[in-house]
Amino acid sequence: MATTVKISQLVAATDPIPGTSLIPVVESGTTVKATLQQVRNVITPEDYGAVGNGVANDTVALQAALTALSAGDTLEMNGNYRVNASLTITNKSRIRITGKGRVFLSSAPSGAYIFQLVGTCDDIEIDGLTLVGDNDASYTQTAIGSDSNQTISNTRFHDLNISNINVGIAHNANLGGSWAKGFTYANSFKNILGTVSGSGYGILMAKATQITATDNVFDNCGRHSIYQGSGNNCNNVIANNVIINHRSTVGDGSFRAAAVIARSSDVTFTGNKFYNCYDCCLEISHVTSDSSNCTNVLVEGNTFTNRGNAVHTILIGEQAIPTSYSTNRITIRNNTFDDDLSVTAALPPNIYLLNGTDIYIEGNTFIRRNVTTSLSSAMLIGDDTYLDANSQIGNISIRNNNAFADATTGTNGFVNICEQLATGNSYYWVKDNIAQNWLKTITWENTDDPSTGAVTPTNVNSFFKFRINVTYDFGSISANSGAVYAADVDGCKPTTTVWGRPVYSTNPSNQSYTFYAKDDAVNAVIIQVVNVSTSPSDPDSQTFVLTLEDIEPYSLPVP
Repeated sequence: MATTVKISQLVAATDPIPGTSLIPVVESGTTVKATLQQVRNVITPEDYGAVGNGVANDTVALQAALTALSAGDTLEMNGNYRVNASLTITNKSRIRITGKGRVFLSSAPSGAYIFQLVGTCDDIEIDGLTLVGDNDASYTQTAIGSDSNQTISNTRFHDLNISNINVGIAHNANLGGSWAKGFTYANSFKNILGTVSGSGYGILMAKATQITATDNVFDNCGRHSIYQGSGNNCNNVIANNVIINHRSTVGDGSFRAAAVIARSSDVTFTGNKFYNCYDCCLEISHVTSDSSNCTNVLVEGNTFTNRGNAVHTILIGEQAIPTSYSTNRITIRNNTFDDDLSVTAALPPNIYLLNGTDIYIEGNTFIRRNVTTSLSSAMLIGDDTYLDANSQIGNISIRNNNAFADATTGTNGFVNICEQLATGNSYYWVKDNIAQNWLKTITWENTDDPSTGAVTPTNVNSFFKFRINVTYDFGSISANSGAVYAADVDGCKPTTTVWGRPVYSTNPSNQSYTFYAKDDAVNAVIIQVVNVSTSPSDPDSQTFVLTLEDIEPYSLPVP
């Protein structure tokens, strides 16, 4: 809103124009327009008796200051305040709590909050403060959050330093109520303690919607740095956060991922960076017991560096055989997985897909440095322990991924396909991946019983494109004989297109050989010898680089 003010004389006023915060310097007789600005009423805890020396108990004074806040007010906290009970923000709207102060929750009961939102709260901003807990891993204390059954909206929590507490910020509507719209950004979380359910969470989002958690830093959270749970159509964004040393003091080789997206749909997870994290970096899963799917999740442009222990980087799917609910429509795209095996040797695959459908793993980069042991797969696709039907895994697309390992040993493929997928009839694609120094691009194994070794991939709804070196001993070659020889190549089907070139020959022309799939068998490539001499200079053994591709039917929708 604007107001017109007539200035009758030359002024260099020290007071603002009435109804505004503008101080005019104008010529006599000039008419000016000033935008009316709402002036916030600023109060301090000291106005209500707080001492702020870190020794006195300021709980009563701080609560009185919070209770006194009206819409548009600011509580400015610059002291060092000790409290021993929850500070409640009850039925407030358009308030800000800010400052350079410190609030220490000391000798408070388990379950206490530093700031607890109660009732109906809208347009709440908390920023700039340092919030410290009791440093007791057996508690469930929270810096900022709410119990279920409240109505919370339009929150902004930023530039906070939160440490030594069990939960950092909890956007909680898990058992009822709502938490809609919020920005939680540029905060620091350190030593978020606790390893049991309900504690050890940096940021918790439970049935909260339209939450953006971005540009936060997490250092040593005990259970999960970021937990996104129970959110159908939540439209939450988790972006550009840095997570370091996850579970660095309690890592035990279990799956307690730094970031979890569980029982949720419509989540974007992008641009996050993980360093030296123990017990998995990211888990994406449904939970049948909660009657919830996990669907429409995009994981893009994240960096996962130096796993702290021998646990997979990303886990996808439920750790149980799926029933009515599933993990589906998950995209893992353009991420970087960088592991230094001089830090942690013999690391398992980066991506571990237990079960799920419509899973797209595309355009990622995998790096393994300082490999001194056998090189594991980069991806384990399906686990027969958690599968008993074709419908539980399928429509899996693994395309255009790139990998490099400075390894010299290993028998595993870059992608390992489980028996259920290899021998069933669900669709899957493994095409145009480049994996330097992996022995093979694809291997097939019975993951339910690895001791049984490789399985024969018979699934007619599988589509491959990969390169492989094949060495065959021709023995005595007859000139211009057109002789044919069969070589074993896992995954080759009668419908596979084969082309190749010799690695070494006195007659290197590709016209000397033709290659094609055997028309009545799987895993067999025919090498036909054409136009070669019987000269002793022709080697008895010849190595070829073969490219194999299954041409996809025109009518088949390709992911």
